[in-house]
Amino acid sequence: MFPQYQKQSFLLILVSLFEDYLNQLCHGFNFEKDLNCVLKDYPGLGVEREKNYLRKVAGIEVPTGAVSWGRVVEARDIRNIIAHNAGHLDEELHSKQLRIVAKSLSLNSHKFARVHLEVTQVSIFEIIEAMTSVAKELWRNTTGDT
Repeated sequence: MFPQYQKQSFLLILVSLFEDYLNQLCHGFNFEKDLNCVLKDYPGLGVEREKNYLRKVAGIEVPTGAVSWGRVVEARDIRNIIAHNAGHLDEELHSKQLRIVAKSLSLNSHKFARVHLEVTQVSIFEIIEAMTSVAKELWRNTTGDT
């Protein structure tokens, strides 16, 4: 049981650090470009708010069409199950997350008295790879480097 808690904790930390990275990117552009709107004044939550702020306020293209962005969003959705439901999936309330698990080769679920999410080591590495890919694409979009 402890190794699973450890992997779930890694996922929580990764998503939190990535959201902080996006927050700092938004704050940096606000400072650098003296934008008329700060992130906290922009509507929305988490990566969706940061994505919209970067696109609409800072004029930075976010690679939302990339597979890596989709994995970041899925990681956020799985993170929410861990943070708010201790990794337990309700078959009615969490159909979106159950679909994420079903299509993933590196996430599993097991049904006992309730459905338990299993985060694997491979899934952690895939999330790191996806976040790194998004960060590199954002870097290219902000600096013009190819």
